[in-house]
Amino acid sequence: ALRNLSPGEVILSIPFRLVFSESAPAKDGGGGAGDVSSSGADDMPWSALMAMRLLEERTRGGELAPWIASLPISVSTPPLEFTPRELAAAEDAAAEGEATSVARAHASAAAAMKERLDAAGCTERDLRWATGVLHSRCFTHGPSGTHLAVPGVDMCNHCFEAPSAAVRVVTSPDNCQGTRASEEIAAPAAAARTTGTAGTSGGGGAPGDEDDLASGSGGGGGGDGDGDAIFQLCACEDGIEQDDEVTISYGPWPNDPFFLYFGFVPLSNPNDAVVLFDDVADVAACAERLGLLST
Repeated sequence: ALRNLSPGEVILSIPFRLVFSESAPAKDGGGGAGDVSSSGADDMPWSALMAMRLLEERTRGGELAPWIASLPISVSTPPLEFTPRELAAAEDAAAEGEATSVARAHASAAAAMKERLDAAGCTERDLRWATGVLHSRCFTHGPSGTHLAVPGVDMCNHCFEAPSAAVRVVTSPDNCQGTRASEEIAAPAAAARTTGTAGTSGGGGAPGDEDDLASGSGGGGGGDGDGDAIFQLCACEDGIEQDDEVTISYGPWPNDPFFLYFGFVPLSNPNDAVVLFDDVADVAACAERLGLLST
């Protein structure tokens, strides 16, 4: 922070027309010879479809061009960047399996969208980059969990213990509506096994009402459903002192989603968990090996 910020003070205020949304209007989403069919799109990961639109937006230029140019040139997330040997080094069969599934889904999406990639002057490598960017930076919004990439707000780092800021969606000056990002994000157990939908980030407790909002349908940003809505980053209840970092919480995830989609593992995670048994049969097999079952 460049100066002291009061509790609840608005740090950034982004109109929804500048929020890059998973949902696209007709002018962006279809009709061209290079588009995949609607049935094909249904089979693709949200991140691949959104990444393709991000690349097309980069090619077109426009209001979002400065933000797109500011995105990191490299995003090292295991599903898209790690080799099989590197994944095996994690010694986590579940994470390795999910990463492999996501990688296969990405490869299939890249092949299906080759015409669109060619038309945008892009390659599979570009799609991989854009997918990694969105995995690691998207919020989710509304009851359907629409993914949003928010310029400026997406630069905030994560903090579990005491995030200094939070996010909210404002629909009018007198009506602040939003949810804690940990509630907007799909529960950790619902992380997609083959599409990589676990890659969503979010803020801590929002300083507004905890009402869920219906998602909009923006091309570059929010659509008709959001009207004049604004995505805000606000200081938390303790405020932020000058020179302190502005941080948010990415949500109450265990370590696996952080590793797979955010590209790092927190040093201390109160939400971490380990799966010991996949089902009752595993429990029985373990008990038998330990001699705990009576014959």
